[in-house]
Amino acid sequence: MYVKKTEELKNFLTGRPEGLFLYSAPKTGGKSYLFTRPLRVIRCNNLKSLITGLKTVSEFTRQGYYAAGFMAYEAGYGFEKKFRRVKTGLKTPFLEFGIYKAPHVFSKTDICALLPFYKNRFSVSPLKFSEGFKSYKKKFRRIMKLINNGDVYQVNHCFNAGFHFQGLAASLFAALCETQPVAYASFIRRKDKTIVSLSPELFFDAKGREITMRPMKGTLLKDKKVKNPSKMLKNEKGIAENVMIVDLLRNDLGRICETGSISAPKLFELEEYRTLYQMTSTIRGTLKGNADFAGVIKALFPSGSVTGAPKISAMNIIHKTEDTPRGVYTGAIGFACQSRSVFSIPIRTIEISGNNGVMGIGSGIVHDSKAAPEYKECLGKASFLAELADNHSIIESILLKNGRYFLLKLHLKRMQKSAAFFGIKFRRGDFKKALKNLRLKNPRGEFKARVLLAPDGKIRAQAARLVPLPGCKIAISPLKTDSLNIYLYHKTENRAFYDNDFKRYKRKGFGDVIYTNEKGEITEAHSSNIFAEINGVFYTPPVSCGLLPGTFREYLLKKNPSLYKERVLYPKDLKNADNLYLVNSVRGFVKAALV
Repeated sequence: MYVKKTEELKNFLTGRPEGLFLYSAPKTGGKSYLFTRPLRVIRCNNLKSLITGLKTVSEFTRQGYYAAGFMAYEAGYGFEKKFRRVKTGLKTPFLEFGIYKAPHVFSKTDICALLPFYKNRFSVSPLKFSEGFKSYKKKFRRIMKLINNGDVYQVNHCFNAGFHFQGLAASLFAALCETQPVAYASFIRRKDKTIVSLSPELFFDAKGREITMRPMKGTLLKDKKVKNPSKMLKNEKGIAENVMIVDLLRNDLGRICETGSISAPKLFELEEYRTLYQMTSTIRGTLKGNADFAGVIKALFPSGSVTGAPKISAMNIIHKTEDTPRGVYTGAIGFACQSRSVFSIPIRTIEISGNNGVMGIGSGIVHDSKAAPEYKECLGKASFLAELADNHSIIESILLKNGRYFLLKLHLKRMQKSAAFFGIKFRRGDFKKALKNLRLKNPRGEFKARVLLAPDGKIRAQAARLVPLPGCKIAISPLKTDSLNIYLYHKTENRAFYDNDFKRYKRKGFGDVIYTNEKGEITEAHSSNIFAEINGVFYTPPVSCGLLPGTFREYLLKKNPSLYKERVLYPKDLKNADNLYLVNSVRGFVKAALV
């Protein structure tokens, strides 16, 4: 059984099947649940069918099944008659739950060994925010006017951060779980998108008839200047924010709980995370005997902590003020069964469709809020992802000989391809201009031209005179590369692994070092492709082994395919080869001796 669920999790994380993984970091002490291969899927694509869909989910849980899935924030409009005809612009279903016999359950001991913390299997471009401060300030003033008029006391205003994504979504999830250990992480795989949530906020946990809510309200970004975060967070504004939401949620719970059973045993607790501090309160109550899952959702959704107070007024303002639908962000993710329902509020949540990623961010605006600190808080909440963004430049090294560039078209093509992969704007004109200026400065002699394309699209170029390199001795490094590392296939500044290892060999007199992947296959050298001459034919590893598709390598394979061929090579092949050559477009062929 353990082996079966382990394999199921591995398959799920790497692409199949569709489903939902609810992950609790080991330090939180919770269990993790994997839901795959549903018996049925309950999906509501319009507000009219929402209540019927929830009742269907409730009926399945009464029959002993598990229901696991999500609700979009906009589903909240379906519970109020005045909102049911609003145009939300939502493309994600308002509600989607799979029906399962039972989940695969993982203990904290299990999960430590199972979640693959793969490095460099994804790339996230620098974030682009849908609202700059100017736009944010305009909306902030509109909301403050409504607050000052007494129309509302608090409004949670949100906007988006977009980014370009490449690679394995599970790798991003694993990296975030490593840096942001929380109790309510989620990984949802659908046909059209992947949802990644690293939420620390519990929406509700209903065990039998006991229900608990833990709203988060009050945020303090980490700063070296902050010596006493508890004192700074528990200021008048932070306390007021938290109290308002606690009162709102107590009122919501009053619809479904026994009279006199609602209490707030813990108020204004400080929780520390990697980039910020959050203030949390705990509210408990005893559910009425007729309160089923659908009734609980209808009474509580969406949470007041992500809308404002009064809730209906705040939701109306949100609908009129925010430019794009929130989707799963600030909705709900979790599972329900006969004995228990656990749902988180998906803050710190990302939706990935193809190469496009989007993340929602926001903050609560109250009477004494100021625009600049609130905007800064929003950007600070995005830092958990922003710190993983790829800020490495793309590189091309080109031979400049007597005013002419060798294999220029292939270098241009490769940089253009890498720029598209990482979502970097590439201007051919800037590339050619930089090379022209470099050529004019260095009209005679042999040079290594180095062109760098920065993440912001700016190009710079430099040239260094080429010093002849005689034949060199090489070694095979014991370090293994990961063939799924996306950076192996592109020439970027993300080369610390190679550079640090090569330094050790260089000090020992080696001219280069050869690497093997996790399968023991030869890949490439530190700065060159490798060719092994065997019985008069020159073999080089296929790109799929995890290596840079060198321009000179490509040129040779196309020019004379009967002489230059691809073949999976192993260390024994290099040891038994007639000759070994290091090959790149700047040096050409350099004979190497394996030591």
